[in-house]
Amino acid sequence: MRKLFLVALIASLTVSVHAATGTISFKSQSFQVNEADGVAHVGLMTTYSPVSVDYTTLDYTLDPQDYAHDGVRYHKVSGTLSFAAGETLKYVDVPLINDNDYNNAPHQGGGQPFGFPLSNATNGVAISGDGTAPVVIYDDDLRPLVDFAPIPATMSETSLPMTITLTRTVNIAGQLLPSGSWARGMAMSFIGPSTPAGRGKCSSRPAAQPQRSPSR
Repeated sequence: MRKLFLVALIASLTVSVHAATGTISFKSQSFQVNEADGVAHVGLMTTYSPVSVDYTTLDYTLDPQDYAHDGVRYHKVSGTLSFAAGETLKYVDVPLINDNDYNNAPHQGGGQPFGFPLSNATNGVAISGDGTAPVVIYDDDLRPLVDFAPIPATMSETSLPMTITLTRTVNIAGQLLPSGSWARGMAMSFIGPSTPAGRGKCSSRPAAQPQRSPSR
C-alpha cells in the first residue's frame, strides 16, 4: 500500500511539473521610438514564472537607408532576462544614437527598424509566435534643403568664370550634381559639418567654341 502511494505521489508531481508551462511574448507587436528618446524599452510578458529567456538585437539587412544598423542608429545589446516568481512583465533597454543627420526610410514609412529575437526560454515555457519583434526608430532631424544663394540676373562673358553659391539648411554630406546643359562638368560638395555656414561653391566656365573648317 505504501509503495502504491509513493508511485501515485511521484506521478502526480511529474504531471504537475510538466503542466506548469506558459508563454513568453512581446508587450507589443512592434516598438516605435524617436531617436531623441535615447533608449528603446522593449517589453516582454510571461504567463509563467520563474523563467528566463535569451535576447539580442539584429540588423535586418545591409541597406543603410531603410534599416537601422548597430553603431549607426542604436547600440547592440544581448543577454538573458530573468523573471522571478510572480513577475509577469519586464523590459530590456536598447540605447539609441541621436545624431544630427537626416535619416529617412522611404520604403519603411519613414522609420528604420531592427530586430529583437528571443530564444532558449527555460522551464518548458514557449516563446510566442516567431519569437521576434521589430523596433522602429524615427528621425527627429529636419529634411535638408539646398538652394541657390542670390546671384546676378545677368552677367557678361568678360566676368567669367562665375561662382554659384548654394546654401543648405541642415547638416548633409555628399555631392550635388547640377543638371542642365549650362551645368555640364560642374560639381558641388558638402562635407558634413566642416563646411562653414552650410555653404559650398562651384565654378562654371564657358564651353569651348567648336572650330570651323575653312570654307572652300
